[in-house]
Amino acid sequence: MKDRSTLGNIEFVAGVVFYDLISVIWFKSILFRCLPGMTYYNSKFILWGLLVCTAILSTILFRYKKTEWTKAVAVVIPYGVYTVIAYYTTVPLIVISTLVVGTLLSFIYIAINLTRKIKNKRYAKQIIKNRIYRCLCVSNCIIGIVLLIMMLSLGIRGIFGTTLQNASVKPKAYEINSSQTITENIDTIVSLKPNFWDKLDVTEKLNVMQTVANIEVSYLGIPHEINVGTANLRENTAQSQIMCKHDTAV
Repeated sequence: MKDRSTLGNIEFVAGVVFYDLISVIWFKSILFRCLPGMTYYNSKFILWGLLVCTAILSTILFRYKKTEWTKAVAVVIPYGVYTVIAYYTTVPLIVISTLVVGTLLSFIYIAINLTRKIKNKRYAKQIIKNRIYRCLCVSNCIIGIVLLIMMLSLGIRGIFGTTLQNASVKPKAYEINSSQTITENIDTIVSLKPNFWDKLDVTEKLNVMQTVANIEVSYLGIPHEINVGTANLRENTAQSQIMCKHDTAV
């Protein structure tokens, strides 16, 4: 198989490691969050493990295609994999859509590449081997691209202070004779009890908290909506963040 690399082994690995060290600062400040059910330090350990493993595996996979492009893919993929695991329960639609698109595009490329007619039957085995290798490399690049798009989408939300996920319950401002009372929403309020609350997923918890916020708005006579959403807080922060949407200052 012809080596089409433009970088040597040491240059490729050194580049991946260098960009990993630079990008981890950005990732940690914007997108990093603990993995479900894991501590902060265990989550960091897994992230670094993904970075190291990907650097090694990429050197093996891209041994005939060590270029600036494949080096970028080797940097993006571990962060993308970590993001998928960390954000799956919070923004499942975005994560699932990303995986579906990446998988679908990869399968389309593989199908087109492997079903092409082989003109030179004499070298059929080598041609098939080359095509399989090319499919592996291109599929990794495709997955890297869609994962990068997903991370940029989530990162932009973090940079501009928007929430990662909002409740499906509509936020409401104060209205006279409003139905937003404890009595009218007692079935939802009961979910705040620990034995119920612990069994709820993120979306269900958001809906409960949005209902509570609507009740508070009604009781306090607040003339604007209070939107409840999820966001990444800095480490060691033990508080919830409520974002208000209003036309006038309070």
